[in-house]
Amino acid sequence: MSFFEVFLSVVSVVVSASGLFYVHWIVKTSGRDRPNDPAAVLRLIEKSKRTSASQTD
Repeated sequence: MSFFEVFLSVVSVVVSASGLFYVHWIVKTSGRDRPNDPAAVLRLIEKSKRTSASQTD
């Protein structure tokens, strides 16, 4: 095998492994729940009330 063929094979294996690792990372983190932060929830509720009140005026 020539140098180019070996290089192409190594690059193909590295790209495939990187792609599999990326898909694994996406699947692992996609179903994660958001942290429980009651203060942030209250801020979001107040912000949405102000926004909806300003839109109805």
